[in-house]
Amino acid sequence: MLKLDKFMIGRKTMENKMLDDPNRKYVPKKEFITYSVSALGQGMIYAIMSSYISDFYLNVLRVTPIFVLLLMFLARIWDAINDPLMGMIMDAHEPKRGKMLTYIIATPIPIALLTLSLFYAPDISMTAKMIYASVTYVLWGMIYTMS
Repeated sequence: MLKLDKFMIGRKTMENKMLDDPNRKYVPKKEFITYSVSALGQGMIYAIMSSYISDFYLNVLRVTPIFVLLLMFLARIWDAINDPLMGMIMDAHEPKRGKMLTYIIATPIPIALLTLSLFYAPDISMTAKMIYASVTYVLWGMIYTMS
């Protein structure tokens, strides 16, 4: 039998107490706007990249579909390993500007350059194209993790 009190209906929960706390600190407007603008730009770059990269690899670089599939799959596996490691590195350092602001300021230029590199089609052998695509795609993902 289901008990409604189990769901804390009509009761003051710990979350509600935290929201009602007059000593609660809020994020300053300037910092909120900085993070929001950064997230907007980051989201736009990710949407562009993820929408067109497979198409670019297949139709412009002319690599095989199985290569693109394996690249995306292996890159996601690497992300599963890399993302927690990057999080630990970021948590371990206390820069003057704050943990995240340092990375938010440092990563836009590398992300922009790597995004352009992702969509560059060098006139090289197929094997070299595959290596180029792999390196730029994985590097892009690693820098994106930091941003």
